Amino acid sequence: MNKKRQMLIPNSIRHRAQNNLCLLLISIGAILVTKSKASEEIAFNRDVRPILADNCWSCHGPDAGNRKAKLRLDKRESATKEVIVPGNANKSPLIQRIFSDDDDEIMPPKDHRKKLTSPQKKLLVDWINQGAKWQDHWAWIRPIRKDDIPTEKVIDWFLLKELKKGNLKFSEVAPAHTIIRRLSFDLRGLPPTTEEVKEFQKYNMEESIKRAAKLFISSPSFGERMAVHWLDLVRYADTNGYHADIEWSVSPYRDYVINAFNNNMPFDQFTLEQIAGDLIPNASTEQKVAAGYNRLNMKSTEFGIQDKEYLSKHSADRVRTTATTWLGATLGCAECHDHKFDPFSIRDFYSFAAFFADIKSVGYYPDAQKKGWGETIEVIDQKTITKIAGLKSALKSIGPSNILKDSRKEGNAWQYIFNKPNPEWNLPDYDDSKWNSGEAGFGSPGTPNVKIRTEWNSSDIWIRKAFNLKEVPKKIFLLIQHDEDATVSINGNKVENLKGYSTDSEAYAVHGIDTKHFKIGKNVLAIHCRQTSGGQFIDAGLSSEVTENIEIEKQIKELRQNNRKMLATVSVEPRTVRILPRGDWMDSTGEIVGPAIPQFLSKKETRSRTDLAKWITSKENPLTARVFVNRLWKIFFGNGISRVLDDIGSQGEWPSHPELLDWLAVEFMESDWNVKHMVNLIVNSKAYRQSSLKNERLKVIDPENRLIARQSRFRLEAEFIRDNALAVSGLLVQKVGGPSVKPYQPGGYWENLNFPRRTYKADSGSDQYRRGIYTHWQRQFLHPALLAFDAPSREECTANRPRSNTPLAALVLLNDPTQIEAARTMAQKTITDSALKNDESKISSMFMRVLSRPALGPEIAGLKQLLEKHRKEFSKDPESANELVSIGQEPSPENIDQPELASWVSVARVLLNLHETITRN
Repeated sequence: MNKKRQMLIPNSIRHRAQNNLCLLLISIGAILVTKSKASEEIAFNRDVRPILADNCWSCHGPDAGNRKAKLRLDKRESATKEVIVPGNANKSPLIQRIFSDDDDEIMPPKDHRKKLTSPQKKLLVDWINQGAKWQDHWAWIRPIRKDDIPTEKVIDWFLLKELKKGNLKFSEVAPAHTIIRRLSFDLRGLPPTTEEVKEFQKYNMEESIKRAAKLFISSPSFGERMAVHWLDLVRYADTNGYHADIEWSVSPYRDYVINAFNNNMPFDQFTLEQIAGDLIPNASTEQKVAAGYNRLNMKSTEFGIQDKEYLSKHSADRVRTTATTWLGATLGCAECHDHKFDPFSIRDFYSFAAFFADIKSVGYYPDAQKKGWGETIEVIDQKTITKIAGLKSALKSIGPSNILKDSRKEGNAWQYIFNKPNPEWNLPDYDDSKWNSGEAGFGSPGTPNVKIRTEWNSSDIWIRKAFNLKEVPKKIFLLIQHDEDATVSINGNKVENLKGYSTDSEAYAVHGIDTKHFKIGKNVLAIHCRQTSGGQFIDAGLSSEVTENIEIEKQIKELRQNNRKMLATVSVEPRTVRILPRGDWMDSTGEIVGPAIPQFLSKKETRSRTDLAKWITSKENPLTARVFVNRLWKIFFGNGISRVLDDIGSQGEWPSHPELLDWLAVEFMESDWNVKHMVNLIVNSKAYRQSSLKNERLKVIDPENRLIARQSRFRLEAEFIRDNALAVSGLLVQKVGGPSVKPYQPGGYWENLNFPRRTYKADSGSDQYRRGIYTHWQRQFLHPALLAFDAPSREECTANRPRSNTPLAALVLLNDPTQIEAARTMAQKTITDSALKNDESKISSMFMRVLSRPALGPEIAGLKQLLEKHRKEFSKDPESANELVSIGQEPSPENIDQPELASWVSVARVLLNLHETITRN
């Protein structure tokens, strides 16, 4: 590199600069001759840090491997020693370089992607002249609450304090119908009913908001609304993402999140259960489901991939997701080198990854459609649990087996070996005296629903058991529990070749065996079991008395067909974690590291995921509470107090109200991490109830509404646009939880979803009208109605959904069968309502149902005109009318005039497509 390009000024340049001082002063302007008379003291964190971080730190920041000229501009001691003279911008080499007109001297370099603007240069001059006061990054400092803050209406106090500086005030209170609609969408993701709107208008505004907020927060819909953004963060999806994008079962985790928000689970407990729920002593099924968070990362079934490479990918994904979700930190940027902007080192990255090294997993999942994705747990509702328990009791009373006992009640010694034996190994006279002897069942710790008596951790096991028969029964049944593939022989004859797994500690799989393979005297049952991925276990027995067992097994199987599995987190001996130089998974020369919090945040010794979870929600950690309440604020005001929701570091944004953010963070912690308490605080503020209308002054002073001098207006999230249409039409089925559902989808959309090819089949019955949060989430082929309204694929952690405005969105609203069926149902209810006597009353009723307010005269007139136009068109073309009203699974009533119904459907479609309909105002 040319030495002239270094930040430190070489002697030759200094000498030339001194000899040409007059020219230098002319080139940089009078701004360097005298110190700036800035009217307001410059704050380093607010004003200077963003400039240095954005323009300088990539070469002169925390990343030692990429640091130029050994100069750090993120540390005061280095900067003031080399290039900054506090109090004197004229003598500061930093200023001389940023104003230079020499291509070899100017900083940032001419070919750098960033350029300093004139105002930024002037600000740096003013800052140095004011003494170059430095501050630690605001987010790394623990939040505190000052003593001079009022005890009530604190949110309004902070906001008004800033507004008064600009001689501003809150906007007027929004109309009642606007506020009830705002509250309902913000707290439930659903529109208010007509009855709720009427009830809201009975009381004064403050009382109405308190009542409505209490009602909505206690609704099961609250958890469904709050869960949407959390599922974006943890990248919840119903498919594995890579390669064939195969479906898997993780919906119990989604239901856990919904229930946690509805039950107001303290956020610290919510955190512990997800990161380390499996490590909690005597963990409940719900806690084990929560720990499934650790298994939600994308996985691959593609033949030929490197297992070690994908284990590395999984590890990095967990670091990125956990750090972003809870810490708002871009720790993932330190995977290959030290972070260029924040104090995260590459060592911090891999030490953080080491927390998750105990999770049993593989990088490659061959034939996952048949063999599964490793460890799972069964999630059963209480009613089914009771029924199965009764049936299992019956199984026990019959007895497990009477010819050769399995190990359910007690151990039974078998001969076993882990290395492949001779081909004659399954014959009765084979000498197995040199084999090991151990009690069945054989398996690896952590395999669910099994009783392990002898540990087996290799890929294969061969087991033999001799037994005697005085006579051969008329019927003989094999009772077996296998994970995974098992080949079964009787006296050297192969009788079963079982694929996959069957693991239930009471209900063993039952297979009838032809009695011709048995003989009087000595017999041998021999089994070869092969583990391909996930858990492993083998146990077997023989019985002649299982006729009743078979019937009970059948009943248990039928009960369990509707039960769901959840990918399980199982803790094993931790893998060795090394620092990977440049993130190269093939380079094993890096230093071995153990679990540790990033060093600049904590020196506390931490060894397990439990330790990590507890630190994340400790008061020692300055990040988590700020990050959560900042994202919560975005739900209710359209933007976070700091708008960058996934980066609270140097590349993030200085908060518009830093003291308010800190107050909210402390309040959250001191309320015992009470989410509903924080929601109540926000929605009961005066700031929340403002009108969202702009005025000319605010357009100039605060065009982006950072001061909150008004409320914000923004489009609903994708799921809630669907929910809104179903709700106002009366179609919405408000069942909470359950498997994911498949709404209507355009034909052919999945034609490129291969390995194997799949055909999309929309659900029928009530499942077609479930809320959007339950929609099947296909990562590679996300449902078009979700995609059009900016829902993420959830391949990666997403903290902030974009809001686009495209023709595709309008086309979805007009043509999605869900929207059309909702319009038809609403039209059908309207024209069959005997209380509505004429077109005006019908239009007014629909308008109120959709928009929660009375229609204005011009609006009624416009819709009447549309209605008459379509009446004429459909009366001339009844076939088109029939086609329109036939969309959707429910048949159109035969006693309704189809052209008339189609005309009203057109009116309803217009209402559902209005900007106001899909906007939270």
